[in-house]
Amino acid sequence: METEPEPGPGPVTEVEMEKDMRRTNIRESRTSEESNPCAICLGPIIQESFLDKCFHKFCYNCIMQWTKVVSGKHSLKLASVKCPLCKVENFSIIHGFVGSSFQQSYINQDFGYGFVLSKAHKYRLQCYYTEPGLLSDIFSVSSYWKSHKYLHPNRWLHTWLRREIQTLMQEEDVGIVVHHICGVIDSFQTKSKQQPKRNKPEAKSEEFRSLISDAARPFLAARTDLFVSEVELFLASGLNIEAYDAVYKQRLVIDMATDSDNGAFMEKIILQPASSDIQLPLHALTFAVKDIFDIDGFVTGFGNPDWARTHSPATSTAPAVLAILRAGAKCVGKTVMDEMAYSINGENKHYGTPRNPSAPDRVPGGSSSGSAVAVGAGLVDFSLGTDTGGSVRVPASYCGIFGFRPSHDIISTSGVIPMAQSFDTVGWFARDHELLNRVGRVLLQLPQVDPIRPSQLIIAEDCFQLSTTPGNLIVEGLAKSVEKLFGGHLLKYANLGNYVMENVPSLKSFVSKVNVEEQEYNIPSLAALSSAMRLLQRYEFKSNHGEWVKAVKPDLGPGISERVCEALEATDENIDACLSVKTEIRAALTELLGDFGVLAIPTLPGPPPKLQTPASTLEVFRARAFSLLSIAGVSGLCQVSIPLGKYDSLPVSVSLLVKHGSDGFLLNLVETIYQTLREQIGLSTE
Repeated sequence: METEPEPGPGPVTEVEMEKDMRRTNIRESRTSEESNPCAICLGPIIQESFLDKCFHKFCYNCIMQWTKVVSGKHSLKLASVKCPLCKVENFSIIHGFVGSSFQQSYINQDFGYGFVLSKAHKYRLQCYYTEPGLLSDIFSVSSYWKSHKYLHPNRWLHTWLRREIQTLMQEEDVGIVVHHICGVIDSFQTKSKQQPKRNKPEAKSEEFRSLISDAARPFLAARTDLFVSEVELFLASGLNIEAYDAVYKQRLVIDMATDSDNGAFMEKIILQPASSDIQLPLHALTFAVKDIFDIDGFVTGFGNPDWARTHSPATSTAPAVLAILRAGAKCVGKTVMDEMAYSINGENKHYGTPRNPSAPDRVPGGSSSGSAVAVGAGLVDFSLGTDTGGSVRVPASYCGIFGFRPSHDIISTSGVIPMAQSFDTVGWFARDHELLNRVGRVLLQLPQVDPIRPSQLIIAEDCFQLSTTPGNLIVEGLAKSVEKLFGGHLLKYANLGNYVMENVPSLKSFVSKVNVEEQEYNIPSLAALSSAMRLLQRYEFKSNHGEWVKAVKPDLGPGISERVCEALEATDENIDACLSVKTEIRAALTELLGDFGVLAIPTLPGPPPKLQTPASTLEVFRARAFSLLSIAGVSGLCQVSIPLGKYDSLPVSVSLLVKHGSDGFLLNLVETIYQTLREQIGLSTE
């Protein structure tokens, strides 16, 4: 009886062919790399795993931790990761081999996690922000290399490295990075023992630094050089961690006592000017920048450790910073700011509150708090900040210095983390009016021209009635100064609130939304203007950062957390009305002022609040403050905050506004009027 033949194999599918090729490649890789260690930990491979495109082999835990660290530097989930060896993009990790089968873990899973800085981490972070070489006169690095102490292992090194890398990366799970660097150090010591007299001490030190730098740079970026110096210093000390810390803390206290930075700096760095030409307008001057500006090689922190943890170092420097460097100034540091630029107080629960040099028991103002404090305390000649809702004008007023918010969109905000583009500006601080003008002309790219006589100075009487500082004191001083310099016929008085209500028709839809309490202590039309500004600000903040906030769930301080949550609920309802308000108020104020008219208002309704004042207590003050701040904020006009001295031992200021694009005119006017204004108002400077 004839039997039917057994059915032959069916056609091979593309999926099966791909699997077969993958198994073949893996088998070949396993054979050819059998004697090679893991390229991450430098030890024998445990639970071998392969990347799916390049087929480089690693320990399973090593490559998983490597992927986790890389993913943690990005705000959104990654779809691929570069191989540590060949930099090829890979999409999955192949592992768990049983016979010819294997498991495949894809990169696009949730690797996010949070990390809170302990007191020990914060202390070490402070060490990295001080000038290099703080202990170089105590521990001799050169003697360490000459005496061949580097041949002996340091039993505290692994624990010390873990803390340092956690501090700098602001991540908890850094085991793979520590293991990688320890492996490099162990390999260096083993090689050195085998050839102890091969190189001179200086060459050994250079070799060591180069090896550690190469190992650490993918993780620490611009902080790598400081880290390498600290590693060398710790090894040279020969001390355990507790003893080393004790010496460091003692020196830090002495250093801070003699050279306090008022908590203004996030990080002290040096960016040299592009040229040392003494003819440059800012030659030999120093400045600091808010930690919202990109600087090549450094992570832009945006005031929050979760932001810093999930973002990579900048690959270029913001044009505004480059312009200042090209003008001859030297950058000496990045300054503390309010988280995500979403506060005008100046308090930061993560990095501390910069100490107000003009009123130490009061807030410094924000969000450009550190930049203002650095100038007010005389740590730098001038500084850069940003102003969206008042972040230059407020800290300038609170710290008793000059602060300039330029016309909207007149200075590039490229390389600056956006808060709300409809209002974002690059501003600056200075202690004197002449330098304020010089810095402004660099940023605005303006030639030096003769001052132009103002056509009128309008005093907004209703705005001065909001101020707790006797408004008549400032109004009378302004009037006398104008009379003395230009003649009394230039003076005019106006009810700005009524003018705005009559000439900004789109504002009416916001008036009814202002609560009764705000209207009682405020100017209704300006309160409505503030409401429109904050609505558009929330909407744009959500567009810029909503996805990141939802993905990362950052740890945010009180007040800021609530505002961010409110922003996440924003919709596009009434956004068109907000944009109409912007257009109408600029046209109305341009019509009011003319080409060379000036509007005078209080910068703020009162002096800086005390530190740690409850948010509920500040609500009425904040409402009145934003009514004043929204005038230039929404219209896009330029505004300068001018320090006038102190009343009841607290700083007082006044603001002048001119039409959009007349920034040079306003800078010159401040130079012309300032000394006379101070004389006529007669407030103490102490």
